[in-house]
Amino acid sequence: MKNLVLYLLALVNQKTSINSFIYYLCISFCKLRLYKFNNFMIKIYTTNWCPSCNYAKKLFDELSLDYQEINIESEDISRKQLLELTGGYSVPQIIINDKAIGGYDNLLFLYQNNKLNQLINNDE
Repeated sequence: MKNLVLYLLALVNQKTSINSFIYYLCISFCKLRLYKFNNFMIKIYTTNWCPSCNYAKKLFDELSLDYQEINIESEDISRKQLLELTGGYSVPQIIINDKAIGGYDNLLFLYQNNKLNQLINNDE
């Protein structure tokens, strides 16, 4: 998706033979996508050794959902800090639209019960 955004930005910057409506539509789309890249709706706190972290990332990848991975070991985040940030000590800790959902089991439950899209789209 990021490559598509960059391609569209390059295209509209050339101002080729596309009409102004499509030009502004492309600009709006690109700004929205870039905003979402910089302000991830999904954040996942992980470690290198955590199998459940990999399962959660794999599910997000299979669903083509963008997420920000924050490795607590690389970022030197203590378990106490993780608790303050997410409400949980264990990894993964997943935040969707600023709402802490817990770990992989909770993510899988939301997905299997068709609640994940509602949470992502703020349709609670």
